[in-house]
Amino acid sequence: MNIKGQIVEIPSNSPLYGLQKPEFQNKEAELTWEAEHPKYSLFDGILIGDHDGIEHFKIGQRKGVNKIGGAKESLYVIAIDKSENRIFAGAGHNHPGLFAKVFKFSKSDLKWNNDVLIDSPVSIKIENQSTKKNLDGTLYLFEEIIFLEFEKEIEKAIFNDSINIVNNNNIIATI
Repeated sequence: MNIKGQIVEIPSNSPLYGLQKPEFQNKEAELTWEAEHPKYSLFDGILIGDHDGIEHFKIGQRKGVNKIGGAKESLYVIAIDKSENRIFAGAGHNHPGLFAKVFKFSKSDLKWNNDVLIDSPVSIKIENQSTKKNLDGTLYLFEEIIFLEFEKEIEKAIFNDSINIVNNNNIIATI
């Protein structure tokens, strides 16, 4: 279903990227905050145009966002708000909205191999088959929520494709 929506450009110097990390009671609260920030809204940027449906967009994508003229640098999708039918874009391939250190998934988002039992936290590698990137990280399991944490920020777009989660040279799950 193609429903027109808005495209909002978030500047790379937005105050959202400089938010002070608060103190946390536990690791789950810290990971939740890291995975959910920044939260974009219409008022965080500049309304630059519209789109023909969010189903046509992925994080990191340029095609369809750059139809809006006047940008000095290429625009990239940095976030998609399904509830508001809104695309958030950032200018330049180094825009801070294209990267994150922590990612959050529902346990049901993963396809687990052989009823793997996880003793959280566990050191993992993620393997992206299309880009051939392998990245070291840590998997945390809190009941029905999975977090993947990395030492450095990585491209959010890596999760647009199938990802293998590997522990001790065994694929334990696929996203």
